[in-house]
Amino acid sequence: MYADEITAAPDTPPENGAVVDVLSRKGRYLGSGLLSEASKIRVRLLGRNANDRFDESFWRRRVEYAWAYRKAIYPAEDLQCCRVVFGEADSLPGVKRIHLLPYHRLGQDKYEGLGREYLMKDILPPSAEHMEDLKRVVEQVSGLECHIGG
Repeated sequence: MYADEITAAPDTPPENGAVVDVLSRKGRYLGSGLLSEASKIRVRLLGRNANDRFDESFWRRRVEYAWAYRKAIYPAEDLQCCRVVFGEADSLPGVKRIHLLPYHRLGQDKYEGLGREYLMKDILPPSAEHMEDLKRVVEQVSGLECHIGG
């Protein structure tokens, strides 16, 4: 919903980034979305079900649906290099940044301590240079802010 489409707001303004309800001029519920005071798109709709609760399970479900969709439409070999979430297309508007989490071997000792084989022992963690290259590509392709690490 664009800023110039908003004709009324609550007496107590909601916090920027809050989930807000959108009503028609006649007071009919139209949906709920994320408020962004800094954007021309003032509210990015998350859903049109008045009974939705925007808790951890809601967000987990949205990401799981997005991943299930990718697995259904892409060949298995392409799943190694695709977006898991694509903003509005996956009903997850407002994704602004991506965190690249490089593989590491911190779990290897735990496997050995349990007497289990560590199946990734021959896979080397990516170099810092590789991660920086990947970051540049992700930013260029996605247009999103990208960070290495959590």
